[in-house]
Amino acid sequence: MNLILFGFKSCGKTTLGKKIADQMKRPFIDTDRLVEELYKKRTGRDLNCREIAKQVGEEGFRALESDAVLQLKKMKDTIIALGGGLILIPGIAEMLAKLGTLVYLKVSKGTLKERILKQPLPTFLDPMDAVGSFERMYAERQPKYEKILALSVDVETKTQDEIIQEICALIQKEENLNG
Repeated sequence: MNLILFGFKSCGKTTLGKKIADQMKRPFIDTDRLVEELYKKRTGRDLNCREIAKQVGEEGFRALESDAVLQLKKMKDTIIALGGGLILIPGIAEMLAKLGTLVYLKVSKGTLKERILKQPLPTFLDPMDAVGSFERMYAERQPKYEKILALSVDVETKTQDEIIQEICALIQKEENLNG
């Protein structure tokens, strides 16, 4: 069974995903790396997701993410971290739910704002109004994340080890239920 972690940028998907994969001795895939590999294969240019998004715009970036998701169909028993907006592409959540168990990593708005604004700004935020554009992005995405049928893990008030143990227990429970 695949475990698919989603949530806002900077909620810990990649960090936690790698540690869960190590603990459970399973492969780990970050869809952002898949997007970068796909872009390099198509263009010959080796750019990170931020640079790719600047080059191709949001629509082009979402198209690359959608293509990257198709590569996940052949994955088995893999821990997968999704790019923050990927699961919001129409039809993607439903497709991913068929590939594994979705887990929403929940973090408070205040923590997310602090984490995101202290990094180089992501391309989906306006550098002339970083706080305002963060607020608008959060208001738009948060209800959509909440509506996705998924297991939910609050990563705000727990240690990293507690979160990893909780998610590993969820995986074991799901696998036991599904045979």
